[in-house]
Amino acid sequence: MKNIFLNSIILLFSICIALLATEFIVRLAINPVNYLKPKLESDLILGHKIIADSGGHDSWGFRNASIPDKVNILAIGDSQTYGVMAPANESWPSILAQLTNKEVYNLSLGGYGPVQYLHLLKTKAKILSPEIVVVAVYLGNDFIDSYRIVYRNNNWIDFRLKDNKFQQGSEDNQVFDNYDSSIRAWLAHNSVLYRMITNSVIGDMVRLWETKKEVIQNNNDNFFTKIKSSNINTGFTPKLRLSGLDLSNVEVQEGLRISLSALKQMNEYTKENKVKFLVAIIPTKESVYATLLKKSSEFNNPVYNKLIDNESKSTEYIIDFLNDNKINYIEPLYAMRNAVVSRAIYPAGYDGHPNGSGYEVIAKEIFKYIETNFN
Repeated sequence: MKNIFLNSIILLFSICIALLATEFIVRLAINPVNYLKPKLESDLILGHKIIADSGGHDSWGFRNASIPDKVNILAIGDSQTYGVMAPANESWPSILAQLTNKEVYNLSLGGYGPVQYLHLLKTKAKILSPEIVVVAVYLGNDFIDSYRIVYRNNNWIDFRLKDNKFQQGSEDNQVFDNYDSSIRAWLAHNSVLYRMITNSVIGDMVRLWETKKEVIQNNNDNFFTKIKSSNINTGFTPKLRLSGLDLSNVEVQEGLRISLSALKQMNEYTKENKVKFLVAIIPTKESVYATLLKKSSEFNNPVYNKLIDNESKSTEYIIDFLNDNKINYIEPLYAMRNAVVSRAIYPAGYDGHPNGSGYEVIAKEIFKYIETNFN
């Protein structure tokens, strides 16, 4: 018995040493910014930001290896531009850099919206002197994010309606992410090897299992579907996405108004500084799969149908606004719908962020527009 215990200790110790050695070797070959999850801190203006140099991020706290003296293209957005669910070199700004052979700086973070985009543009563009600015508006939550920061942060009081129609919340910029004490959270912040595994087929298998388990255990509006002929094997969260897109909600309406106002100011700022400006309208995962889901019984989910209807109306409204104000834009929705017929452009599970293949579709659509219109 004593020998068994001793051998178990030796085996455990050997495994730990092997894992540490592998982590060390992996870090020599791979930039940590590709995989490590950074730590956040509160910010009086933006609400939150990445701690400088955290998780391999640059000294501004963004997902780049370093801060260049000058860039050709500045990409601004939220987690869909940051590149959640993919390594940094597979985010759409990184792929765009490969396609254009130009310097592209990724100025994005999850939880940001058009109000923060405007601030980042005005504070960072003058330093980086970009020729082109691409702002990605994510339909899934940018409107409600804009509403919340404007009415909870007095730095954005100029965006508020003057009639006090909306209740002003307390200024609470506390970030809770860093207080997650789970082993998975700790590994996400500290282990490149762990993050590589979670971004692999193994990670997809785990997410798929967790998704199916959640569907079985909970009676809610999330659902999982599988259509062999169309390569769908993933989950959807229509209730969550609808909460940020429901145009019958006055807060979403106000967030949309604020977002469009911010986009107009960005267009005016870039025009004054002789910088080309492009808006990319990023769809929800649910909308990307909408055509294929007509083959599935889940398409009759009333919450899902309401989401698709509201997203379509929101997109039409945004495009009309952009056209009226002569703002350049692209809508990669149809390219993404075409792509998903033949390959998975989102990871398994409920997560609504594309994988590297999905970000590539977005990058190629932006690249085509730039090549055709900005050269």
